[in-house]
Amino acid sequence: MAEFDVSALMKDVSKVATGREQITYIPFDDIVPDEGNGYSMEGLDELARSIEIVGLQQPLRVRPIQGEPGRYRIVSGHRRRAAIGLVIKRGSKRFADGVPCIVDVSEASAALRELQLLLGNADNRKMTPADELQQAERISDCIRRLEDEGYTFPGRHREWVSKLSGLSRTKLGRLQAIKNNLVPELFHFFEIGQLNETAANELQKLPKEAQEAIAESCKRTGDAFFITSDAAAHCVKYAERYMAPCKCGNGDECDHHTRRFVQSLRAQYGWQRCSGECCLSCSELHQCKAVCAKGRDKQKEDKETKAAEEAKASEKRAREDAKRQAEYRQQLQREAQRVLPLIEAAGLDGRNTLRGRNSYVTVKVADVRKYAAGDFGDDHFYSGSFLPSDVAGLEEWAILLGCTLDFLIGRAEMPQFVPTAGTEKTTAKAASGQWPDWISVQDGLPPEYVDVLVLDDDDDITSDHRMSSGSWAYSVDETIAFWMPRPPLPGADRDLSKTAVPVTKPATWCTGEPEADGRYLCLVDINTRTLHEQRCDRRDGKWLAYGAPIHELFTVLAWWPLPAEDPLGYTIGREIEEDEDE
Repeated sequence: MAEFDVSALMKDVSKVATGREQITYIPFDDIVPDEGNGYSMEGLDELARSIEIVGLQQPLRVRPIQGEPGRYRIVSGHRRRAAIGLVIKRGSKRFADGVPCIVDVSEASAALRELQLLLGNADNRKMTPADELQQAERISDCIRRLEDEGYTFPGRHREWVSKLSGLSRTKLGRLQAIKNNLVPELFHFFEIGQLNETAANELQKLPKEAQEAIAESCKRTGDAFFITSDAAAHCVKYAERYMAPCKCGNGDECDHHTRRFVQSLRAQYGWQRCSGECCLSCSELHQCKAVCAKGRDKQKEDKETKAAEEAKASEKRAREDAKRQAEYRQQLQREAQRVLPLIEAAGLDGRNTLRGRNSYVTVKVADVRKYAAGDFGDDHFYSGSFLPSDVAGLEEWAILLGCTLDFLIGRAEMPQFVPTAGTEKTTAKAASGQWPDWISVQDGLPPEYVDVLVLDDDDDITSDHRMSSGSWAYSVDETIAFWMPRPPLPGADRDLSKTAVPVTKPATWCTGEPEADGRYLCLVDINTRTLHEQRCDRRDGKWLAYGAPIHELFTVLAWWPLPAEDPLGYTIGREIEEDEDE
């Protein structure tokens, strides 16, 4: 016979697949499935609902069974027949007159007809890898039968199967290896679509013992969806290590190695997969759920040891915390007793709150009173101080209580500053009840870390203090020639007989407008949280600073009169005259 002509075959295929043949209605029970059908029968319920609603859109193709008159075997439409069976079982009368079929009565050989139909139905369904394997095997069988009938297929058999099935030779080889090497239990999951092709190809490389262990695990859970391609490749990579005989530390043979396959396949992440080492020496022993019996004993032992160590450490932490809490409470009590008299003198009651360690924490006056009395309740403390931890917060306390920052932080015993150095003139004025005038740095210096008012060579007045090195903290580029104690801060309007230095000046900062022109130290606002001490002039009922109207710069909140005599010889309005000269 002539060489096999694929183009002629395809012409016949197109003719067979047109569906132009006469439709015959055949009773459902007279339509017999082909035992050789191996395509997936999944999704029958959905197909049955569609047929029940809209009817059968494509008739079945059948051919008569020799020796059985009136009986037909399916050539194409096995899933449709199974779905029709479900429709009939549900009581539908749609197929009471029979199932629409096309009877194939062509004279071509059975092998040729089957090959034509396989090629004609190749694009009618979305096939799983198992379906592709089944179709390739049927095509291969048809080719061999046609060869027996006299057809010639030049070239290699696999090339013809690849050409007619549309599958590459590589994929055909992979599918055939899965069919030949995968144990039946796992191949079943491959057929029903629960085991993907790549994972199945990896598992078929494993020894039979390992495959059976995996299949047993799949059987217990009823599915194989958990087997990913990466996990299967991991098992193949470490297969020799898994299966190699090994012994435990006491010399017993390990009977746990096959279970490692299952653990590796079921691990969600790569780092959870076993690498085939002994459970007792594995770094993941304490979090592995698939260890051997000896590994479980080791887990339990280590857990008990760890629990005992944690209990011991917890007791130690409790003792240290109790000791620390006692120290904190002593520190809090001393601090509360130190500032409570100032709080009481300022007239604050228990409902008032003060800024705490941070800007978002507050301290109740009532709590300060309890701390001073040693009443801490069940409170847990994280510090031995309730005072602010930043300069701005301490300044708020100092202004409110009328004390120095040194007193708040424990570097001074008296709330108000008492100058310890100065001329005889200064001492005499202090003794006579007058507030001291400017003190020359040649006559004496204030104590270290005590805030004072300083006058620099530009006639600017600021608040500063001397450090242990002898230099001024903030006046870096200016030359300080004179200084004087700071006036009492706002909130110090209490009995003047209790102040450190009697004064004839106002006992606290003044508000409103001063009656006379002159030189003043003013508290001005820079922003909503910061107060700044600024030397200002009062002239013709207006505030001036640096020769400009003060309302263009900032707002005066309070003022305090400065000595009438400026030791540097400056006069009110001098800045304005200098600006006009320029």
